[in-house]
Amino acid sequence: ARVTPLDDSETRYRLVLEAPDGLGLTWHLRTDLGAGPLALLQLRGFSLPARIFLEPGGASRQLAHYGEQP
Repeated sequence: ARVTPLDDSETRYRLVLEAPDGLGLTWHLRTDLGAGPLALLQLRGFSLPARIFLEPGGASRQLAHYGEQP
């Protein structure tokens, strides 16, 4: 994951994960407390999942694309 601050404060961040199809999934995180949204990583036992989207049977399908649809 790529984490970048959105401004000079420590309360707004952009989190970008790469989806299996190569497209970037982007979240904008904001908090008004403490170390910001990345404080979650300091929680005891907290870890980011290896995969976010799982399909039954393990099959994957293309959900997003650029250009015209087939």
